[in-house]
Amino acid sequence: QAQIVELQKQLEEVTRARDGFQTELEQAQKSNTELTENNRGLTANIDKLSRAQHEMLQRARRADEALRVLEGEKEAADRAQGSANTKLATQEKQLKTFLEANEALESDLRKQMQRVALLERRKLEQEAEQSTIEAYYQARLDEMQAQYDRLLSEIDDSKRAAQQEVYRAFDDNAKIVPPSPGGGRSPPGKAR
Repeated sequence: QAQIVELQKQLEEVTRARDGFQTELEQAQKSNTELTENNRGLTANIDKLSRAQHEMLQRARRADEALRVLEGEKEAADRAQGSANTKLATQEKQLKTFLEANEALESDLRKQMQRVALLERRKLEQEAEQSTIEAYYQARLDEMQAQYDRLLSEIDDSKRAAQQEVYRAFDDNAKIVPPSPGGGRSPPGKAR
C-alpha cells in the first residue's frame, strides 16, 4: 500500500512536470508563430530588395546602352572634327556623367545584394533555431509521457499483486482438507 501511495505521488509529480513541459511547448509554438511572422516580413523585404535590384540592373543596362550610343556619336564627331569639337566636348562631359552614374548604380547594387544575403542568412538561422526548439520540447514531452505511462503500469502491477495477496486464501485451486479418520463414519459400537 505504501508503494502504491509513493507511486501515486511520483505520478502526480510527473503529471505536473508534463503539464509544465506542455506549457513550455505551447510557448515555443507561440514563439514559432512569431518567428513565422518575422520570416514573412523578411520575405517581403527580400522581395522588395529583389525588385529594386532588378530595377537597378535595368537602369544599368540602359546606362550601358546609352554609353554605347554616346561612344558611337563620339566616333562620328571625331571624324567630323572642326565644328563638331564643341559638340564632342559636351558629349564627353555627358559620358563622364553616365560613367559616374553607372559606378554609383553598381555600388548601390552590391550593397542591396549584401543586404539580401544577410536577410537570407537571418531567415535560415531563425528557421534552424525554431526547429531546434520544437524538437527539444517535443523530445522532453515524449520522455515525460513515457515516464508517466511507465508509472501507471507500475501502479497497475502493484494493485494486481496486492489483490493476489488478499485473495490467495480464497483460491479455488487450494488443496482440500483431508477427511477425519474413519472417513466421517461413527466409531464402532456407537449408534448413528
